Amino acid sequence: MDYYDTISTPPLNINAMQAYLLDNAGADDIMITGQLSGCCFCIRPYAGGLACAHVHPRGYPGGAAAAAALQADLTANGHFAHYPGALTTFGRQNYPEHATVIGVRSAGMWQLFAQFSNNSHQTLNHPSAQIYPLPLAPL
Repeated sequence: MDYYDTISTPPLNINAMQAYLLDNAGADDIMITGQLSGCCFCIRPYAGGLACAHVHPRGYPGGAAAAAALQADLTANGHFAHYPGALTTFGRQNYPEHATVIGVRSAGMWQLFAQFSNNSHQTLNHPSAQIYPLPLAPL
């Protein structure tokens, strides 16, 4: 997870963010984020895999509305430094209080899913959703 106020290439520039590449060459077939609670998960297909980042709104202007505003900003203006192209985002506008993103690679293709909760994952909300490939769809 990256905090918005620590994105440093250059400072606070969402047009040159770092990303983690879920590729198709490794042995890892699963990816799980930490809890999203106002965070935005960014996705960019790249070379048969997915470039991803988990961005926390800390330091983003707007107070209580910062999470939704960050997602809108990342959707409209965000880019990864090493993986060109527009981002798909999954953020505050897509989940209630909390979410966890789970990636599964099968037959050389990544799929991303979200599990929702209103109480820090003490209980899970249904339905879950597939968030990538698009469109976002309840399971």
